[in-house]
Amino acid sequence: MNLAFAKLQQCVPHIPKDQKLPKIKTLRLAVRYIQHLEDILRGETTFQSSISATPRPLELEDFASVAMQEVQTRNNYKGKNFSRKKFFSIVSVQLRVQIKPQLN
Repeated sequence: MNLAFAKLQQCVPHIPKDQKLPKIKTLRLAVRYIQHLEDILRGETTFQSSISATPRPLELEDFASVAMQEVQTRNNYKGKNFSRKKFFSIVSVQLRVQIKPQLN
């Protein structure tokens, strides 16, 4: 189980490589990363800075601030941003994509 979490942590960008995160943080970051990728695919926009009013397309690098914020916050097992239902829904979709029956 620990090996699986270590591999999952390696898949999420912008996490310091020398830092071992608690399992709950690893799961939260994985879910938020998947959500971020979905937002990119939907063409979501963000602002360059707080003073710029011009939106720009959301990019993969924008996840860095999300990752650092999660890494620096204390564990909260009742967090607003993490719901078991949402997590298992995402995992279910991922598994269905990976386990497609091969047609001959």
